[in-house]
Amino acid sequence: MDPNKFIKITNSNEFEIKVSYPADENKKKTQYNISIYMFLPESLGIDEQTYSKQAFYSHYLGYIRLITPEYNVQTLSKRLSNLIEFFKTGMNEEEKFEYINYEIKMIVCSYVNYLKDFTHNIEDNGVDAEKMRIFVEDIKKFDDLKIEIFTLSNASKQDNIKHLISFSAEYISLVTQNYLFLINLSLRKNESLHRDTIGKIITVINDEIAFEKENKMPYISTDERMNEKVIFRHGIFKKYFYSILFLKQDSQKDAVKIRQIYYALAAGIAMLFATSVVFYMQQKYGKFTAPFFAALVISYMFKDRIKDIFKNYFEQKLKIKAYDFRNKIYDMERQKLFGFIKERVQFIKKETISEDIKNTRLLNTDNRISTWFVNENILKYEKNITLINKNIKDAYGNSIKGITDIMRFDITRFTRKMDESKVPLYRVNQNNIYGTKVYHLNVVVDFSSEDHKNIHKIRLILTKKGIKRIEIPDGDIEIFPGNMKKRNKDWFPFKKDGSIKQVFDFKKEPQDG
Repeated sequence: MDPNKFIKITNSNEFEIKVSYPADENKKKTQYNISIYMFLPESLGIDEQTYSKQAFYSHYLGYIRLITPEYNVQTLSKRLSNLIEFFKTGMNEEEKFEYINYEIKMIVCSYVNYLKDFTHNIEDNGVDAEKMRIFVEDIKKFDDLKIEIFTLSNASKQDNIKHLISFSAEYISLVTQNYLFLINLSLRKNESLHRDTIGKIITVINDEIAFEKENKMPYISTDERMNEKVIFRHGIFKKYFYSILFLKQDSQKDAVKIRQIYYALAAGIAMLFATSVVFYMQQKYGKFTAPFFAALVISYMFKDRIKDIFKNYFEQKLKIKAYDFRNKIYDMERQKLFGFIKERVQFIKKETISEDIKNTRLLNTDNRISTWFVNENILKYEKNITLINKNIKDAYGNSIKGITDIMRFDITRFTRKMDESKVPLYRVNQNNIYGTKVYHLNVVVDFSSEDHKNIHKIRLILTKKGIKRIEIPDGDIEIFPGNMKKRNKDWFPFKKDGSIKQVFDFKKEPQDG
């Protein structure tokens, strides 16, 4: 599990953790566990009394989807070619819409995943000139196929087919431009070595823009209103195509039957006490006497209290073993059961955490200037995941490797009692110097399966305004909102007509931190 890829900042008040759970075709079921420990400085005022389970879940959002199939662009081009042949044969499109819809959406999702992985690989490992040449040629071939199927679909009598292909062509065009632009940034670090490849990439980008213009699609330009449309449509398309991968969750409270049995047992114990008192007083003083009447009232009063005491006792026992929710995971289209996820959240004591978790929390904490040594409240969110491997394989064969769990945590409630972020500082003969008041929220992620275990530390640097950055100590990595460094306005790469500039003038500024 690469900590640089499994966490990101989605907005100033929210961060996302993404984890994959592979299915093992050699086993009937596969078990996974993930525990996320949030070490909250006591000054934030977040504890068991002020932050309930309901408050946590109202600030938490989770998605479950299939792991995006990994195909290279040559394989995706072959699948797109097969669809083109299908259109040329004139087969009944209405009857085959489910097949076309599945193929197109899977091709698009896999293509986006391929571009993303290729781009990250260049950013992390550098550029191989020959691989880049082949990559650009393959992208151009895929783009030509996209235009061909788009042209063929215009002759279709089915509106749903036309819309599906039109959306896919526009979305492919947008993501191609996006990732080619990022690749272009990496190549320009050694422009003299990659001049020919840079020229080819710019040609492909300009071809994409020309395609959008010709078909009256919004395209990236210096027109703010046009860019607004591009961003909006990109977001809609992403949800539309990735819907093929998302799974349905049927959620219900965990241990409902056991909880009801415990509640009945608590009521029975309370009733046993009340009945025993009444029988005893009746035998000693007889019916319809003052002592018997007093005992009846007192036993009734204590009965309710005893019931509540035992309910709380059993709830504490359930806390240790039971989860908050038990979710069934289904394929949205086939309604096939793929597995179960149980989840719970609770505050825990320092004494209960293992040495591994404690040592990871203290990673890169060299001195006692840390909230760990002052006081921290520990919020633990955990999940138990069970995959039914056979059902996943029966539904998708070897094309789907498992499921992806996307967890989004909103920290708005954590910032409520923070001091203002802007703090004046003073030096001799200098005015208007300010620093930033920050708080450290340390997070430890403990991921385990039947075969291996990973523990990572994440440090969120928070201000009153939200997340300033994320630090990953064991990778010496810093993540900023948007994953973008501040740049001079001259970085904007497009001309007024939407075509890309042949020459870039990047004036990099120091990263805000």
